[in-house]
Amino acid sequence: MKSTSTLLLLLTLLAPAMAQLSEPIQLPNIETPDRQVYIAPNGDDTASGDSLSPVASFTRALSIVSEQTIALSGNLYSEIVFFPGTYYFPAAQPTSHFQQGSRSLHVSIRGIGEVILAGSDTANASSTAMIHLMGSKIYVKNIKVDYSIGTGVRFGSNGATQTILSNDVLIEDVTVKLSGSHGIIVGIGPVNTINPLQLLPKQERFHIKNCKVYESVNFNTPQDQWGSGIKTIHTRHTTIEGCEVYQCEGEGIDADFAEWIDIRNNIVYDTKSGIYLDKAQNVMVRNNLVYFSEKRSSGFLMGLEAFSFLVTQFFMRNIFVYNNIFLNTPFAVSLWQGTYGALDNGTFNNIRILHNTMVGKQSAAQGLVTFSYSTLLNQPASNTSLSGIEISRNILSAHPDSLANGNGYITAPSGGPHGTSASYNLWQKMPNRLFNNSTDGISDQLPYSESATNLSALRPSSAHPAFIFEVPSISYITEDFNGQARGNNTTNAGAFEWTDISSTGGSKSEPMVTAYPNPSSGTFLLRWSEDAFCEKVTMRIFDAAGQHIRTERMTQLQSIRLDDVPGGMYFILLKEDCGGKQFALSLQKI
Repeated sequence: MKSTSTLLLLLTLLAPAMAQLSEPIQLPNIETPDRQVYIAPNGDDTASGDSLSPVASFTRALSIVSEQTIALSGNLYSEIVFFPGTYYFPAAQPTSHFQQGSRSLHVSIRGIGEVILAGSDTANASSTAMIHLMGSKIYVKNIKVDYSIGTGVRFGSNGATQTILSNDVLIEDVTVKLSGSHGIIVGIGPVNTINPLQLLPKQERFHIKNCKVYESVNFNTPQDQWGSGIKTIHTRHTTIEGCEVYQCEGEGIDADFAEWIDIRNNIVYDTKSGIYLDKAQNVMVRNNLVYFSEKRSSGFLMGLEAFSFLVTQFFMRNIFVYNNIFLNTPFAVSLWQGTYGALDNGTFNNIRILHNTMVGKQSAAQGLVTFSYSTLLNQPASNTSLSGIEISRNILSAHPDSLANGNGYITAPSGGPHGTSASYNLWQKMPNRLFNNSTDGISDQLPYSESATNLSALRPSSAHPAFIFEVPSISYITEDFNGQARGNNTTNAGAFEWTDISSTGGSKSEPMVTAYPNPSSGTFLLRWSEDAFCEKVTMRIFDAAGQHIRTERMTQLQSIRLDDVPGGMYFILLKEDCGGKQFALSLQKI
C-alpha cells in the first residue's frame, strides 16, 4: 500500500487542479500480490505454475491460487502472469473462485510482452466479459482483448443470488478491439438485482490509464446508440486518463450516475458521442482531444436519463470542462434535459465551460453549443432547473453555412439559454446569443475547420495571430492543453496559452517534452512549451537497436504514428533547426 508521505505528496500535487472541487479525486489503493501463478501458450495444466513451469489455462491458474491459500483466511492477494502469446480463452473469475469460506481471493492479472486474449462466439459464453474479475485493490496490466461477444473488461458481479462489488482497481495499458458491448466498464448498475427495491452502494476508486478501445460497442449488432468504449457507472473517485477511443458505435467515454470523476488527456474520435456525462456530479473534463472525420456526433454531451422509480432527483452539477479541443463536430458542447418523467426533477447547476477550442462544424441542424430542455411560457418546465452555467474564455469558429439560421453558434429554446452567463469568448463571427459586448471579441480570420493532425495551427502565435485574445486568468486553471503554464494575471482564450517570446528578450526555457498516450498502440501526441525550441524542429526516430526509422519536421504539437513498425521501444531525438537545443524521449508501442 502507498505510504502516508506518498499520499500526502500526491494530494499536494493534485491540489491546484482540484481547487474548484471541495475534495481531491482519489486514486485506488492497490495491494502488492503475495504470490504469482504463470500461464504460457505452451504451458501444461499439470505443471506447478511457477515461472519455469507455467500452466496452460486461466482456470487452472485460479485453482492453484485456491490450493496455495487453502490454510489461510481473510483478503488474499495474488497475481496471474501471462507470458507473451495468444490465448483463446477469457480471464474470467467465477464467484466460486472469489469467496471460498473465510477467504476472499483478490486476483490481479498482468501480461509480459504482447499478450492477446482472442475471443470467439463461445470463448466467453460463461462470462459477460473476456476479462472479468471479482476482487478489490487489484490491477489489470498490459493485456489485449481481440473480440468479445460481450464486454471487453469488467469487475464484480450483480447476480440473481449474490452481489460482489469491486473497489480500488487499476486498469493500465489494456487494449480492447471488437467488443459486442462496452469496451471497458467499471462499477455496477445501481439497481440491486437481488432486491430491486434497494440501490447498491457506489463503488470507489478506479484508475483507467493508457488504454485503447476501438472498433467496439455493438460492432456486430446494428442498433441505436448504446454502450461505451470506456464507462464508469455508479462510482465515486474515477480517473480516466491517457486513453484512446475511436470507431465505437456508442459513446467514447461515459460517466453514468457517478461522482468525483476526472476525465483528462484522452483522444476520442469517430464514436457515436465523444464524451458523455449522465447524472454526474463533481466532474472535471480537461485536456481532451475530441474530433470527427467519419461520423457525426456530439463532442461533449451532458444529459439526465432516468433509470429507476427509486430515484426522482437527478443532478448534473459541479462540472468543470476546460482546456479541451473539439474539432469538426455537429455540435461541440450540448446540455440536454434527457429522458425523465413528469414526476422526476432534473437540476443543472454550477457547470463551467472554460478555455476550450471549438473549431469546425459538420451541419447546420444545431449550434456549436446547444441547449435542449422543455419550456412552458418561455421558461424551463417546472421539473427542470438551470443555474450557474458559465461559458467563458472559449474560442468558437465554424463555417457560416454550418450554423443554424446562418449565425447559430448557440441554439436554445425560446428565451434561453436560461441560467447561463457568458464572457471573454472569441468568436469567428457575431453569435446570435450569449455575446458579451464588454468582454467578447470577434476574429473573422479564425479557421472554419482544422485537422487533428495539425493542432499546432490552433496555437496563438505570431504565425496565427487570430487566436491571440488575452483574458483574465482563472486561479485553478494553471496550465493549458499543452501543459504550458497559464499567465498569472492574464491568459489566452481557448485551450492553448500564448507566450510572447520577444517580451522576454527571446530567451527560451529548457525543453520539456511529453508524449501521450505512452505506451500507445500506434498514435502519440507530442507536446512541449512554445518557448522551449525555435519554431521548427527536426525529429529522428530510432528503434531499440539504434536503427534509424525516419526523419520528420515538427512544430510545437504534432501527432506521431508508428503504425508501420512492430511493437517495442523506440526513441526520438528532437533538435531545433535554429540552435543547438535537443531532447530525447522514449516511446513504447504496444
